[in-house]
Amino acid sequence: MNNNITGNIDEALAFLKRHLNISYKIESLRRENILELPEDALREAIVNAVCHRNYFEKGARVMVEIFDDRVEITNPGGVCKGITSKNFGKISLTRNSLIASMLYRIDYIEQMGTGILRMKNATEIANVAEPKFDLHDFFKVTFARNQTNHGDKVGEKGTEKGTEKGTEKITPNQQLILNSITQNTHVTIEELTGIVGIAASKVKENLSKLKSKGMIERVGAAKGGYWRVKANPFSNA
Repeated sequence: MNNNITGNIDEALAFLKRHLNISYKIESLRRENILELPEDALREAIVNAVCHRNYFEKGARVMVEIFDDRVEITNPGGVCKGITSKNFGKISLTRNSLIASMLYRIDYIEQMGTGILRMKNATEIANVAEPKFDLHDFFKVTFARNQTNHGDKVGEKGTEKGTEKGTEKITPNQQLILNSITQNTHVTIEELTGIVGIAASKVKENLSKLKSKGMIERVGAAKGGYWRVKANPFSNA
């Protein structure tokens, strides 16, 4: 870890992004990667932990932990004196005002006292469970991991699982190829390589699979011919 506060925040968030699942949302030629937990909520929790931890407790540190069913972000010191379970999230007290002011000036904090609400709003927008808060000796934010998100997921080992719609399974790469052919029946292997971001050999392999599934066919010669889309189960997605 870096020795500076902002570096530690960035590294902690990068750690979570490396190890949490990603779902793919494909609406056109571009593929949108969606983290299983909203990045805004995770960042708020990390910034909150760094900003409000008790720096006088020796041997204690901010912890960012990933489990199969949850993510926990913990800081020593609990909540500030004067905050109770009843007024938690409604009033704002700062343990480390200089750190809070610095993070606010460099835009790591958007608005003082809104972190808890922003975490809740971010999870609501992402349609995942609200975080749970433990207010005792160690302040802990727990995010439940949703292992049933819709879409194609990439796990920590980078394996892909296709989403089933209709009667066929199709991978994200095959969907990009199919969409590209739908928009340009004369698209070339080289162009598909650039669009999908995979090697030409992999493009050809996916084209072969799409043909075997009866979704596309080649009309004419390899040079001068064109593609014909026979079935695209994702075309109305």
